[in-house]
Amino acid sequence: MIKNIDKELRRVASEFKTLSHENLVIETKNLERDLARQTPVLTGLAQRSWSMTDLGEDRGLLIKNAVDYIDELNEGSSSQAPSHFIEATALKYGSPVGAITKNT
Repeated sequence: MIKNIDKELRRVASEFKTLSHENLVIETKNLERDLARQTPVLTGLAQRSWSMTDLGEDRGLLIKNAVDYIDELNEGSSSQAPSHFIEATALKYGSPVGAITKNT
């Protein structure tokens, strides 16, 4: 009897982990969409350059913007968005576990 309970608990835990990851993907896609909406637009390149990478259930998700001037936009170089618009948008989705922005 105990073996059946253990097996069922492992199955439920695995299912919960999968559902949690799926919910995280949905919310991260929403964040990516909101970041694009908040990004200042001149040519639209920075706005279109947001992307999400799924690193796997155990490693999480990564949102990045590949344009080399995204830091300047985030620091307020455009009158279309306040400085630190990336952090302000991300914080609407909860408290950070690590860095919200990082230069690469």
